[in-house]
Amino acid sequence: MITIDIDRQVFNEAYFDYLDDNTRYLHFYGSAGSGKSVFVAQKLILESFKYKEGQDVLVVRKIEKTIKESVFKLLKSTIYKWKLDPYFDMLKSPAEITNNLTGCKFVFTGLDDPEKIKSISGIQKIWIEEATELARDDFTELDRRLRGMKNHQIIFTYNPIDENNWLKLLFHNSPWENAKII
Repeated sequence: MITIDIDRQVFNEAYFDYLDDNTRYLHFYGSAGSGKSVFVAQKLILESFKYKEGQDVLVVRKIEKTIKESVFKLLKSTIYKWKLDPYFDMLKSPAEITNNLTGCKFVFTGLDDPEKIKSISGIQKIWIEEATELARDDFTELDRRLRGMKNHQIIFTYNPIDENNWLKLLFHNSPWENAKII
């Protein structure tokens, strides 16, 4: 196992305490440029060294074509910035990043066709980028992929939301015991 020594200063101090947080539903919301997506990318890259093959990270957005220019690019640039690229294979098509030491994969998909996720298994974490783009049914289907499993997590990143958005109604208005909103 490799020890990753990353200077604390590369992390947004507002989020640092959540680096090892495994709350089932972890929400990061704030304005554009607040660093929430950068932090989640950093967190998941570090965690990929703790997992083993079959404990993958599913990264989703509503529209698949937006993934390569957003979260895939962000994860890839963070890996290069931290000089961890010798430990990862990064494929563009299909978009996939694999930690060669642990076998942990980052699998990317859009929910423009919800049928795509029904056959996905071996997921440890799900990162929903721009979660406000999803419908509540999309979330329900993703949550079903992890139901009954321990130490599995769904991480949401999104900007401030409309009062009637399902995220606000479901999580903000009546907080869940197994959820944190940051």
